[in-house]
Amino acid sequence: MAAQEDKLNWGVLDGSVGLKIRLAETISAQQMATLLHDVELSAAQLTALELIGCNPGITPGQLAKAMALEPSNMASMLRRLEAMGCLRTAAGQDRRTKTLSLTVNGRRLRCEGETVLKSHQQQLTRALSRSEADELLRLLDKLMA
Repeated sequence: MAAQEDKLNWGVLDGSVGLKIRLAETISAQQMATLLHDVELSAAQLTALELIGCNPGITPGQLAKAMALEPSNMASMLRRLEAMGCLRTAAGQDRRTKTLSLTVNGRRLRCEGETVLKSHQQQLTRALSRSEADELLRLLDKLMA
């Protein structure tokens, strides 16, 4: 009976792609925060470490665009990662830009984070078959394009 009482009529919201994406993102963020607690990184910091690790020499502007962050938010996150000893900066080609790369500590945390990401992926897709999970990723990529 309790399950029936908890079931709400969502009206037109039941067909809202945006709402369902937002709710799924909230669940995903909560799970990720729990998993990352022992690693002492936020999901955004882990994303930055992964992108920098996969793209050594990336600029803060490129990273901000890839992560859909405002440059000021990116700058403060990069300062935190630098203070944690995770990344190093170097002068870019035109002296106004800088490039980013991971330190030994950054590579270590990235590796720990990859284990967390795999666990998170398994949690999020546990109700889906492999082909359904692949299709979900394909459709989300299509929506973001």
